[in-house]
Amino acid sequence: MTIHALSRLRARTAVLAVALLPMFGGCVTDGAALHDSATTLDGAPTRSSLQRAASSAANGGNVNVRLVGDVAYVTGRVDSALEENAIKRALSRVDGVLRVETSLNRDM
Repeated sequence: MTIHALSRLRARTAVLAVALLPMFGGCVTDGAALHDSATTLDGAPTRSSLQRAASSAANGGNVNVRLVGDVAYVTGRVDSALEENAIKRALSRVDGVLRVETSLNRDM
């Protein structure tokens, strides 16, 4: 087999592999989601990225975050007002969150 024939065979194999990828569990994407896993395709932050931001600010608290539009709603329990403010600051720094509303119980 000549080098030219071998390179054509490799090109055909690559095209076939790409064509069959969606049928065997592959994912077709525009590439934007590969670079920023903290946002959805429409640019909104994911629930897990919001939860990580809140949990990292909550020292001993147990909080849940839900995003509705561009408002992050935080529920759960925190140890102090300082911890609640830290959660608000952390979530307000997340791209796509314009406002943070909390309904937290404090264990003082």
